[in-house]
Amino acid sequence: MTVSRYYLMIAREGEIDALRKALIGLAEQVRALPGCDGVEIGQEDKATNRFHFVERWTSVDAHREGGKLLPKDATAPLRALIAEPPYGAYLNAVS
Repeated sequence: MTVSRYYLMIAREGEIDALRKALIGLAEQVRALPGCDGVEIGQEDKATNRFHFVERWTSVDAHREGGKLLPKDATAPLRALIAEPPYGAYLNAVS
């Protein structure tokens, strides 16, 4: 069963383009991790500074193990670009 890991990130004023590029770079790194089934990035129409980053994993354990393999500095560029800590949650599919 696939599990999704969701993050909401809000760009600092003037950092929308930089955050978009940083998220695209992060997505490439995450997609390469064992157990990752894909990553999607969404940007809201009405609140263009709000980005949704959704990772799909084979399991919660795969996500946790993948996080250990991700270079420690992989998320460093994001920290200077976001207005507040990201909101994160595991999502389960509802049929």
